[in-house]
Amino acid sequence: MTTLVQAENKTPLGVTNPEIELLLCCARTQVDNTTAEGIKTLLQHDINWEYLVETAARHGVIPLLYTSLQNTCPEAVPQDIFKHLQTYFDVNSLHNLFLTQELLKLLDLFKQHNIPVIPYKGPALAVSAYGNLSLRQFCDLDILVHERDFLKAIDLLTSSGYQPKVKQSILNDQEHIAWIKDSNEYSLITKNGNVSLDIHQQTIPKEFKLFPLVFDDLWERLEPVSLTGTKVLNFHREDLLLILCVHGSKHMWERLGWICDIAELLRNSQEIDWEQLIDKARKLGCERMLLLGLFLANTILGASLPPIVHQRIIADPETQSLGKQMYLRLFEKNQVSTSYLSQ
Repeated sequence: MTTLVQAENKTPLGVTNPEIELLLCCARTQVDNTTAEGIKTLLQHDINWEYLVETAARHGVIPLLYTSLQNTCPEAVPQDIFKHLQTYFDVNSLHNLFLTQELLKLLDLFKQHNIPVIPYKGPALAVSAYGNLSLRQFCDLDILVHERDFLKAIDLLTSSGYQPKVKQSILNDQEHIAWIKDSNEYSLITKNGNVSLDIHQQTIPKEFKLFPLVFDDLWERLEPVSLTGTKVLNFHREDLLLILCVHGSKHMWERLGWICDIAELLRNSQEIDWEQLIDKARKLGCERMLLLGLFLANTILGASLPPIVHQRIIADPETQSLGKQMYLRLFEKNQVSTSYLSQ
């Protein structure tokens, strides 16, 4: 069994106000005794609740904030704030359930037309990482298809009630098809606007100029997850970790919720072949992206990492430097360069 190294329980990377520290303590599914005491201590401060709730909403972690406060010391939260968080949580839960039902319909549709697809993020990630559909915020659905099925899948969706989210009116039909083929993903929306769907043909953006994860290889390693009682195939956890770390790096880790995804997936994944995962990341050209995501989950949210990962991070000061800059970007919106991410 792999020995894990737990992050020290201390204010990470220069947290300077109680609201952010409280948010980081609450942004997890499991609050241990030490963290619970930290939450209670922080709640003795004069908390700027409006700032805290707005920040949690922007970072997609209100369900975690609400459940952690509810399970720790709800009496210490102003009644109107607690009611607001509860309402937000309930609405998010219903919306997630609605999107899950739509996803299951889509998976059945693709199955009927012999198009292999893999749910990407959304409900499948909520269950895989958080163990609960209600604990993760997501506003749309994502599906990965094989490159050969990309146009076929889009045609099927457009004939089933979806339409392009952005219409390229200046392109003729031939140019439009060429533009679609060259895209990593294509965004569609239902005619009533209730469901937004991104269909992907690559998990690693082409602009990163990295070796892509091959669909057939991903397909062979899929793992089952249960969505409202229906078995659905999802990415193997090692592949999912790598995909999420590349996705976070693509977007400069600008949302705490993406770091929570990594931390929660780590907490719910006991059997990871770390040597194989790091070797795969190196061959794909995204080892630093992987290490950066793991560093942020460990340093900011206390997720445990094995010694081999700690050693890699220590041996790469640039990962640590980028991690500190990304943290500042989370709450201070500083801009950082991506030039080192692919090294």
